[in-house]
Amino acid sequence: MIHHEKSSWYFVCTGNICRSAFAQAYLQEKLPESSLVASGGTGINQALEPTDEIKSLAEEQGISLEGHRPRPLVEEEVRQYDVVLTATLAHRAQVLAEAPGLLNRTFTIKEFAQLLGKIDIQEITGETPSAWWRALARKASQRRSLVNTPENNLDIQDPFRKDMTVYNESVQEIIGALDAIVDIERKRAAQA
Repeated sequence: MIHHEKSSWYFVCTGNICRSAFAQAYLQEKLPESSLVASGGTGINQALEPTDEIKSLAEEQGISLEGHRPRPLVEEEVRQYDVVLTATLAHRAQVLAEAPGLLNRTFTIKEFAQLLGKIDIQEITGETPSAWWRALARKASQRRSLVNTPENNLDIQDPFRKDMTVYNESVQEIIGALDAIVDIERKRAAQA
């Protein structure tokens, strides 16, 4: 069971060895005291581990993916988290097919970050960080149409078995989006 005094985040990609693994480690490093972070994959291979490329990029950010092993997406577990962030719209659709009740708390990573810029956080209330982030997610869900447009790519490309340029692009997109979350969490904590 998730400790609901802290905010909780669940990241989803395909193999849970590149995008979601990096996102989990990055957010946990940035918000170690105030957040619980986990990740899973929609199509994991237990024989794999994070690639050397993603490990190297993580190390550049001062984080380690050593010891990370891919975990499957488990509906019962995901339901416990405040916000579920996926690498792509297809992953979001997979999560919602398994757990339709998570519609107001499931976004792509880029979608959620873009929506944060369209919400006045002064309007959000919650007695705990968990309740506050769930309230913010509900508000963000009501504004999806502001960013869900055909010309706005909300997916983070899968770098697996691609060149280092794709790994760099994916990681930079993740960092940019998660830094927006970190900024909002720090503002929330300062107001509490």
